[in-house]
Amino acid sequence: MKNQMIGINGMSCMNCVGKVEKAVSEMKGAENIVVDLKGKYMTFDMDENLTTVAAVKEKVASLGFEATEAPKVEKKSTGLLGKLLKR
Repeated sequence: MKNQMIGINGMSCMNCVGKVEKAVSEMKGAENIVVDLKGKYMTFDMDENLTTVAAVKEKVASLGFEATEAPKVEKKSTGLLGKLLKR
């Protein structure tokens, strides 16, 4: 399984998130789907022998959303290290 990320434009509510998560989770080879409404992206684990990123993007597009390249997401430091770095 390979972890992937794609961008998704056009979602406006948690119903949209649920619709995308449900549809992609029904695809063979796609697991652990997490859609971030605010960040406008989706992460998922993909078995490259069963599906492709292009197929996942097509599924998202078939729901009426725009599937794009993965956005650049800043990772925030958390915990003690994150607090120390903010000083």
